[in-house]
Amino acid sequence: MEIRKNLTFLSEKDWFKNLFVYANGTLLKSKVNVLSPWEWINNPETQDAERVQQRYPNQDRPLMGQSPWLLNLGVGYWGEFFGVTASYNHRGYRTNIANVKLANVEYELAPKQLDAQLYARFLKKMELKFNMANLLDDWTRYYMNIHDYETDDNKLDVLKKGKSIKYNKEEGDIITYRRRDGQRFSLSVSYNF
Repeated sequence: MEIRKNLTFLSEKDWFKNLFVYANGTLLKSKVNVLSPWEWINNPETQDAERVQQRYPNQDRPLMGQSPWLLNLGVGYWGEFFGVTASYNHRGYRTNIANVKLANVEYELAPKQLDAQLYARFLKKMELKFNMANLLDDWTRYYMNIHDYETDDNKLDVLKKGKSIKYNKEEGDIITYRRRDGQRFSLSVSYNF
């Protein structure tokens, strides 16, 4: 879903036509059916060996690298001679490293990101832009839910009742490592011939 609206409903002044807010959000759901490694079994009816995979019960997981939700918010002013925009982006956890043993699956917690851009136009053909990325300087974190699983009768990990794969420090989830993308600033000048 996406919404974009200028703020002319707040005032009749001309500059409100160039002032806007926007938001978009996405909800995603996926499921990977987890299968066993390939195994050879003897088929009693044909007396032949067959190579098969079996579906592991209670082992389904989200698609690798897919977040369950995404959110983008922004505000900006796009005038004829100058402008400014600010945007906030965030998304839910996602699988970083899959593993047959679910307690060893690693998930990624995305950083909350705030970006901004300032621009100015000169001489009708020159544009100067100053970009600022990751102003919150938040870190990407990777975690495991090592205490949220128990072993079933098939010796497979299953999520304990009432537990989820979301990060919860109080339940013993551990941060395996952190990555800092750092703040980035850039300045660009363009001239249209």
